[in-house]
Amino acid sequence: MKLILSEPSVVVQCPEVYDIDKIPWGEYQFPKIDLTDDGRFHVKYYVSEDSATAFGKPLAHAISSDGGKTWLHVNEDEGYTAGVFLKDGSAVRCYNLRKAIRLDENKEYFAKIGEPDDEIVFWCEPSYMYYSHRLGDYSWDIEKKKQGGEWHKLYFDLKLPENHARYTSQGVMPYNNIEHLKVAPDGKLWALSYPFFINGYNGKSVNQPVFMVSEDNGETFKYRSTIPYQPIPEADKLYAVRDGFTEPDVAFLPNGEMICIMRTQDGNGNGPTYISRSADEGYTWSKPEIFDNLGVWPNLVTLPCGVTIVIYGRPGIYLRATADPEGKIWEDRVTVIDPEVDSCCNASIVVTGENTASFVYTHFTYPDNDGIPRKTILYRSLEVIFE
Repeated sequence: MKLILSEPSVVVQCPEVYDIDKIPWGEYQFPKIDLTDDGRFHVKYYVSEDSATAFGKPLAHAISSDGGKTWLHVNEDEGYTAGVFLKDGSAVRCYNLRKAIRLDENKEYFAKIGEPDDEIVFWCEPSYMYYSHRLGDYSWDIEKKKQGGEWHKLYFDLKLPENHARYTSQGVMPYNNIEHLKVAPDGKLWALSYPFFINGYNGKSVNQPVFMVSEDNGETFKYRSTIPYQPIPEADKLYAVRDGFTEPDVAFLPNGEMICIMRTQDGNGNGPTYISRSADEGYTWSKPEIFDNLGVWPNLVTLPCGVTIVIYGRPGIYLRATADPEGKIWEDRVTVIDPEVDSCCNASIVVTGENTASFVYTHFTYPDNDGIPRKTILYRSLEVIFE
């Protein structure tokens, strides 16, 4: 099996020469690719700082009508519908415009919830101290658009295990985010997140994947399961101080089982990605095993031909594939960009055909038409060839 990659095309470039001291990590990155209802490519990306205080700020959007060769920058929802499409023909998407609650403007609210239960240092500096707050119900939202209708918000309050929590950092409390919406082969809609859990591994607050499932096209959800943080000490000397399992994504395998790949890399340094399996539709999960020695923001897809692909990275960006219906035998990773290239390494991938997919990623020093390196979002397609 081979992965054949196209040459990259530019989705967008930062209008200014990238200066890490001026725009550290925030602008022109974190791209997400999906398809529109008429089969075009849609990419949304951040144009704000990489900070909890930026949550709720608008994203930028681009559309390609020629298979990713050229891109038109558009306003959100201007002449297209993009997202995850359900069996009833409606579309759903993660809602990302809820602004975080500011501590200095909501003193009564924070006085009511009381002092935090625990604290975690993410990036080893005071500005990134995270405080965990036990708040009861897990509140979150998505947006849904029925065929011929308008986008409307759906709000949910779910009961999770009692030790789940929200956090405050940098003077704000962000709302709970849904990081992925995925449609299973049976049509059920899965929502994935990774909230804090107080008194997790060795009594430390940690992040853990949470899976929620809708059987009515996103109108209601039920809590399905969580994967507790279970590190493998011999594979990671920093296992005891990690944030936990973060940025989970799932794939639905040809044999009817599921896999979940998760990040552990954090402000302490590079950490391994883990993989866990479920044979009962996500009610229970196997003890996680090491998938690779690095990786952030793993994105998984299973192609109609039966090949499952994951894109992940940092440092570098990589693709890895398996034709094994059980997802246990994986090919060696294919390098998209080398570790020496500066990038957020948060890539995104979407299925486009029987044995094809397309993905987007960032390259912080990609040359413009004049040869000047600029912060850039790139598009490429891939084809699976069996030899």
